[in-house]
Amino acid sequence: VSLHGREQFGFVDTIAVATSAGLPVERSPQEVWRTFQNLRTKYAPYASTMAAAMLYNVMNRTDKAAAGTAVTGGGSR
Repeated sequence: VSLHGREQFGFVDTIAVATSAGLPVERSPQEVWRTFQNLRTKYAPYASTMAAAMLYNVMNRTDKAAAGTAVTGGGSR
């Protein structure tokens, strides 16, 4: 699932994969799509913030390693 709406496969394709794997169909695709979109709008801001923090941490470690500074775990807040 992409936070930016650029999924590799369509939502209908994902439902087809899930049902072909044996998961039971409990709701219509339209209802599932609405629920999915509702949940995505709730977690997306947090996921974006976490991704930015992780990217910053990786970049910070890369910069320190390039400068020859010791890189330790834990990080700061």
